[in-house]
Amino acid sequence: IIFFSSKKHFFFLLKNIILLLLLLLIILLLMQKSGGKSEIIFVVGYAGAGKTTYADKLSKNVIHTDEIIRNNFSEKGFRLYQIENYPNKKLAYKFIKLVQKEIKGEKIIIEGQLKNPEIINKIARGRPYSFKVIIPRDQETYERNLENRFLSNPAEYGYLRILKTLDKDGKILSEFLEKKNVNVIKDLIHDGADKRYKKHAEIAEYYKKTFRKVEIIKI
Repeated sequence: IIFFSSKKHFFFLLKNIILLLLLLLIILLLMQKSGGKSEIIFVVGYAGAGKTTYADKLSKNVIHTDEIIRNNFSEKGFRLYQIENYPNKKLAYKFIKLVQKEIKGEKIIIEGQLKNPEIINKIARGRPYSFKVIIPRDQETYERNLENRFLSNPAEYGYLRILKTLDKDGKILSEFLEKKNVNVIKDLIHDGADKRYKKHAEIAEYYKKTFRKVEIIKI
C-alpha cells in the first residue's frame, strides 16, 4: 500500500506517470511509422561541390539522381530539382518510382540536387532520412572541381548546365575541342564560379531551415 502525504502529492505523481506513458506511446508510434527501416542519407549540393565523390566513398551502392534523370527524361527532367514549385505530376511520379526502385539494402545513399520536401518525403515512404550538404571549401576548390568535371566529358560540358548556358553559341567549346586550349575553358569556368560560388552557402542554409537532420560538409 502506498500512502500519500496529500491529494496534491498524489495528483502530481499521477500527472507525471501519465506524461511518461504518453511519451512512451509517441516513441512507439514513431518507431512503428519508420517500420524499423534503414535511414536514407541524401548527399546533396550543387554541381561541382564534390558530392558524387563524397557519396561514392560512403558506399559502393549509391543512387545517383542525375543518372536517373538523364536516362529517363529530357532536359526538362532537371526541373525536379526546383524548390519553389512542385513540378509536373506525371514527371515527378515517374521519377519517384524510379528512385524507389533503386532503394535496396541496409545503407541507402541518394546523391543529387533534390530540394523539394514533397518529392523527398515521397521517395522516403516513411523511412527516416538525413542530409549531408556538400559545399566546396573555397572558390579555388570549386573551380578545380568544375574543371575536372568538364574534362571528364567535354562534349557535354561535363553535364554542367551553367557552362552550357554561359557558352551560348558554343564557340568556346568548339575552340577547346579543335585546339585543346584549356585556358578558354578555365576562363569560362571562372566566370561560372563567380556567379555560382555564393549559392553553395545559400543552399546549405535552405536545408538547415527546411529539414531537421542536416550536416554541412566542406570538402
